[in-house]
Amino acid sequence: ELCYINVKGLELRYNESDLYQTVSWKMKWVQIDNQLFGGIYQNIVYPTAIPNTSKEINNHPVLSGSISKVKDDSHGVLYFKHATILLQELNIQLDEDFLVSLIAFTKIPGASWNQDVKDKLCDEIVVLPQPQAIQKSNDMYFEVFHLQPTLLHLSFARTEHLNAEEEKT
Repeated sequence: ELCYINVKGLELRYNESDLYQTVSWKMKWVQIDNQLFGGIYQNIVYPTAIPNTSKEINNHPVLSGSISKVKDDSHGVLYFKHATILLQELNIQLDEDFLVSLIAFTKIPGASWNQDVKDKLCDEIVVLPQPQAIQKSNDMYFEVFHLQPTLLHLSFARTEHLNAEEEKT
C-alpha cells in the first residue's frame, strides 16, 4: 500500500439554455496520505487552510471551475463566453522513500515505458509521402478566461536509510 486518497464532494453539472452550454465542476476536499511505514510526512497533499464547517467547504472547494460555450456558430470560431478554474492553496510534502516507492510502483512488467526501443532513423528505402489536404483549424475565442492564482507549499526531505541500504549492497 503506497498511499490513501480521500476525495469528498465531487460535483459535475451541465446546464443548457437557448444561448449557452455550461459545464461546471467542483471537488470540495482532497487529501493524500502516505501509507509507507516510517514515512517522514503522514500527509502528502492537503489544503493549507482547513475549513471548520461544512458551509465553508461548500463555499471554498479545493478545485472548481466552469466553462460556458455560446451555441451560436455564426462567428466562425468556437465562442466561449466564460471559462474559469480555481485551485486552493495546497501543501505538498514528499520524502525520498515515497518518491522511490512511487517510481518502483510505476515499473509494471510489460508496460510500454519499461521496454527498450531500438532507435531507427529511417527505413532503408525512403518514400516521400503525398501531402495531405490542408485542414481548417478550430479557432477558439474566450470572452473571459480566468485562471485564478494558487499557492503551493512544497516540502521535500531526503532519507538516510535509503542510502545506507545502497552502501551495504
